[in-house]
Amino acid sequence: RGRFRLLMAQVLLAQGDAVAARAIFDKGFEVADLREGDETLSDTWYAIAERIVAGGGEPVTDDVRERARAEHPLPERYEFRMRPA
Repeated sequence: RGRFRLLMAQVLLAQGDAVAARAIFDKGFEVADLREGDETLSDTWYAIAERIVAGGGEPVTDDVRERARAEHPLPERYEFRMRPA
């Protein structure tokens, strides 16, 4: 179920609906077979945050990426990265 929710968030993001994709993360889910070190959750989270910060149709610049990480920190429950953030 969690893997499906993650895929749904990725599809919504690809379709341009970052707000709906973020709502899936906000509601919460767990991908049972996700291994420590996997960055799928964090990569998707930050891609969503970048689109939200950039707004409709604006490019994702380095400034947007920096603001997205500052304004939308990755929730602990989605933190599986092994390298420094």
